[in-house]
Amino acid sequence: MSLKIFSFLRTLTNSPTVNVLIGLIILATSLAEIISSVDRISIGAHHGAAIFGLFHTLKSLPELVEGIKKFEE
Repeated sequence: MSLKIFSFLRTLTNSPTVNVLIGLIILATSLAEIISSVDRISIGAHHGAAIFGLFHTLKSLPELVEGIKKFEE
């Protein structure tokens, strides 16, 4: 039973689609926070989260595109 759960978690965490979606969610929520605090000029954790979300998304995009190309063949 626990082996199936670990296998599922490994599949889920290694999925390029899931990784891109997580990156986009982090990016979108942090950008919303940045936009709502535009009147205050201060650097906060949401700026770091935006950078992390951007790079997480960019890191996962090549794998996603490669998977789409393989799917089309």
